[in-house]
Amino acid sequence: EDKGNMDNKEVQDKAREEYKHRHNGSQHGSERAQLHLDDYDKKQDKKPKEVKEKGVRRYYKARKDFQLEKEEIIERRKLFNGISQVRDVDKEVEILEIDKKTADDWITRSDKLIGLTGPYPLNADVPVSLVLSRGLITPNSLHYVRSHGTVPKIDVNEFKLEISGLVEKEISFTLADLKAFESINIPVTITCDGNRRKELNAIKHTRGFNFGPGATGCAFWKGVPLATLLKSIGIKKEANYVCFEGGDSLAKGPYGTSIALDVAIDPINDVLLAYEMNNEPLPPDHGYPLRLVIPGYVGGRQVKWLSKITLSEKESHNFYHWNDNKLFPPVVDHPEAQEAGWWYNPDYTLYQTNINSVICTPTNGSVLDLQGPEQFPVVFSGFAYSGGGRKIHRVEITLDDGATWEMCHITYPADAVRHRSKYWTWCHWDILIDTWKIVRSSGISVRAFDLSNNTQPHLPTWNLTGMMNNCWYRVKMQAADQHHHSDHAPLVEFIHPVLAGAQEGGWMIKHTHQPFLPDGDAFGEKIYTMAEVKKHNKDDDCWFVFHGAVYDVSSYLRSHPGGANALRANGGSDATITFEQIHSADAYESLAGFRIGSLSRDDQTETHDKHIWTAAAVNTNRLAPKPTKSILLDPHKWIDVELKKITDVSPDTKLFVFDRRNKNIHLGLPVGKYLLLGAMDGDHLIVRPYTPISPILSSEDNGSITFVIKLYRTVGDKHGGLMSIFLDKAKVGDILKIRGPAGHVTYHGHGRFEIHGELIEAKKVSLVAGGSGITPCFQVIKAILGNEEDPTEVSLLYSNKSEEDIILRKELDELAAKHKNFKLWYTISEYAKNWKYSKGHITPDMINDHLFPAGKLSYAFVCG
Repeated sequence: EDKGNMDNKEVQDKAREEYKHRHNGSQHGSERAQLHLDDYDKKQDKKPKEVKEKGVRRYYKARKDFQLEKEEIIERRKLFNGISQVRDVDKEVEILEIDKKTADDWITRSDKLIGLTGPYPLNADVPVSLVLSRGLITPNSLHYVRSHGTVPKIDVNEFKLEISGLVEKEISFTLADLKAFESINIPVTITCDGNRRKELNAIKHTRGFNFGPGATGCAFWKGVPLATLLKSIGIKKEANYVCFEGGDSLAKGPYGTSIALDVAIDPINDVLLAYEMNNEPLPPDHGYPLRLVIPGYVGGRQVKWLSKITLSEKESHNFYHWNDNKLFPPVVDHPEAQEAGWWYNPDYTLYQTNINSVICTPTNGSVLDLQGPEQFPVVFSGFAYSGGGRKIHRVEITLDDGATWEMCHITYPADAVRHRSKYWTWCHWDILIDTWKIVRSSGISVRAFDLSNNTQPHLPTWNLTGMMNNCWYRVKMQAADQHHHSDHAPLVEFIHPVLAGAQEGGWMIKHTHQPFLPDGDAFGEKIYTMAEVKKHNKDDDCWFVFHGAVYDVSSYLRSHPGGANALRANGGSDATITFEQIHSADAYESLAGFRIGSLSRDDQTETHDKHIWTAAAVNTNRLAPKPTKSILLDPHKWIDVELKKITDVSPDTKLFVFDRRNKNIHLGLPVGKYLLLGAMDGDHLIVRPYTPISPILSSEDNGSITFVIKLYRTVGDKHGGLMSIFLDKAKVGDILKIRGPAGHVTYHGHGRFEIHGELIEAKKVSLVAGGSGITPCFQVIKAILGNEEDPTEVSLLYSNKSEEDIILRKELDELAAKHKNFKLWYTISEYAKNWKYSKGHITPDMINDHLFPAGKLSYAFVCG
């Protein structure tokens, strides 16, 4: 349809021409696409006034955000040497409030950085769209930051770089001495090995914190080539490695690493002792007064606050050289890495950066209005880089998961090439995609190729350190929430994989925040208020709160691998988010030994509201010592139960009541979960999943467990179910087994569900049940209606073969009569004349009439 009042054939011809040129490798396809916009504007001038006004409104409604991005891209291509064009706003740095209580209270920083490890030390990502908008050269204030501890205060007048080991003469240099050497000033992209780690953490937690895609930046670095310096002092023939050490003070000594001597002394590698960043003295966060820059290498090799260089026969013995910046196979977990010595295998040490590319715009959450002209092109843009000086020569995007690809426009900094063939910098890329193509796609992915024809894998590969993730970067599209759009125009929302740090959002994220712990006195623990915790924030007295539990880590300050300051920075506070950002699962066991009690319920509510769901069900924290003596169920153990009562419900359905041997402790089955029921048939264990109908509310937890089970008996040649045959013959007094909880849905109360670890919030819940599928639905219904403060609305559409097959009808009818927020409707296939509900299988009309309409806070569940 020609919604834009444009000549459809002409537009299609131009589109074909554009893509023909683009597929032939033209670097000007995106400019040619501007012809679409120009033609549209010209055609508008020829139309009657009222039509023109209407068309222009629709047109600019669609293009207002993305047209601005297109114009910015054209400007960005001009920012080849962007140092002199850094915006004034990027120079606005100050001592931030979050830093004033840390050892970094003297450093000025930008508030645009995204902190990833709490208040201290600073490890910061940067919104990629912000960096991209500043051009090919990253302002100092917006360059990512990676630090292991306190930024050292170094007096340049007292600074000396010491060079020793296998050299003809040991010597030290002042900064003035170094500046006397011939210098170079070159653009280099430095990228953290952990860039895009949060995507891997979304699969399974690694040992690293949540870098998004913004742990990279490109700056001009000025300094003396290391090859020049080493040549001036002479190298002994026994030397094989150059070891570097920083001036920082960490728990395991200064940060250090090494590279091969051949790399260091080859002038073509441009290994640099840098003292300026973008024509200014190095900022403290980036290594003032001197740092190592190794173009094409991962950030972990580029030592900041450089103070010592040692030439050696062997690799560096520094703790951080061997215990960081490694890439293991996905089968290696933490115990295996420790026990089998993987950390000390040099084959897994990271040096050169791998190839990668990222989509920056449209940004996460951007919305495209589809009511404008169909042929309006949308700007997609981002960056790409590779290691070893390998040039990115091709960037492609796919709208159909790799079936077809389209080439993008690539822009490099003007001074990118070194030694005729080395590219130490990233490139920026952009492409314009017609709206009609976006509408037909569920997601857009990008990949890059370098001159060695390295490219990116389709899917991520998890690894213990969470490093070098370079799978296709995929942005998904979904129908946007139109709640705030009165005209109900069709909208598409762009969703990125993750957002850096603790930011919520991204299609890969499964929210795993744990519910509140039960009141600590239920386990005999001491209860503390937040006011009491806040008193313990001194150098030798450090408490913090983690997921509702209180920990005293005072005795651990000197032993903490990240240094005492990292703990002190969180003293007297709720450290839940910070701890989860930094630590992997192997740290949780260590934490358990420092638990001294629980935070009061009132203070849990106040301190956790920002990052944790309030749970109605009793559930323990995965990171705290588990009070198993108060909960019966264990998902890894079978528990004996005794059959106490059998009642016929219908010809093929029975009610079974089992007694637990220990009736004084809670069953511990969350609402929405089910149990595995086991029965021994000779020497064979039969196992089937069933959802009990009691207990659901805590008031019902009297030591018994009730199931309503439909029996599938043998009929003719059709053999019945093994468990059905067993239960049909079962007698009171028989011993069976239960195990659980199992399942992937949990209802936490007040409309909050956890599904496969992802938390959602619903105001309206539609349930569709068939036959015995009613039992999990009944669980949720009763949990909602059993809490007078739960405002969630629930509607049930329940299908059966006949009226006598309706399980729990009496209970359901009573709940519907009593509660206004519960709607109930039945449908059956075999019915009497006086049947007042629906007839036959469930139809769209039944769904429309008896369930809630679709909406952002409306969810539907089906069982049966």
